[in-house]
Amino acid sequence: MSEVDQNRVKLEHVPRILAGVLALGGSCWGVLLSPWLFQRDASPLAWVVFGPGYIVTIGYIIRTFSTPPLGVCRAIWVASILVQGAWFFVSIWGISERVAAGNTVNEPILILAWWLFATGASVVGLLTEKAKPVSS
Repeated sequence: MSEVDQNRVKLEHVPRILAGVLALGGSCWGVLLSPWLFQRDASPLAWVVFGPGYIVTIGYIIRTFSTPPLGVCRAIWVASILVQGAWFFVSIWGISERVAAGNTVNEPILILAWWLFATGASVVGLLTEKAKPVSS
């Protein structure tokens, strides 16, 4: 096997590895939010806001343990970019408004770092996702 073929094999694993890492992180977020979100009097708006994250996490889990058709894989990554990117940019927007108003920033850096990582990892996942090689 040539060096190019060896690198290609390694590159083929990138989407599955990223999906696994994001599935772990998304599951942690899901567990942390679940007591609040699954209470009897939770607002339907809470599901509109947080539901897409649960759906994307299910997508990560599916991608971690299987190789769906290329279109499904790409849909998972695009949905992830939209969900994670939205959380990141809304947070950055809020921080910039507070800073512009002369207030201090009190956002936990870990949360912002997660959303930045998850958005970037989703872009990398999308760009490295390839069709399954045809067996001969």
